[in-house]
Amino acid sequence: MTGGTLGIGLRPVTFPGFLDRPQIVSRDGNNRLTLDEFNRWGGGLQDDFLRVWSKNLAYLVDTSRILIFPTEVHFPLDFRITANVLTFGTPAGEALLKVRWAVLDSRLAACRT
Repeated sequence: MTGGTLGIGLRPVTFPGFLDRPQIVSRDGNNRLTLDEFNRWGGGLQDDFLRVWSKNLAYLVDTSRILIFPTEVHFPLDFRITANVLTFGTPAGEALLKVRWAVLDSRLAACRT
């Protein structure tokens, strides 16, 4: 990564309420949720998700100018990205992530305010 000039702001990701807890939550074959009291996330789900997402995005679009909101903005943002996680789990031993996301042009948003 060469640290391009594209500026991107990532808003906090929303997760389904049942995932927003320290325990690992999974579904059994009967569409029931189970909490694993003995296996927990190694960190905060929101923070860890945003950290990995920002690093992957920075690599993919070749920029080091990624901000995670809320934070002070120290450079112009070209885009802001929002995301809602719909599904996050490992059914049948495979990783599954379904996300509804939107890319907002910051220049257009600035014109509307």
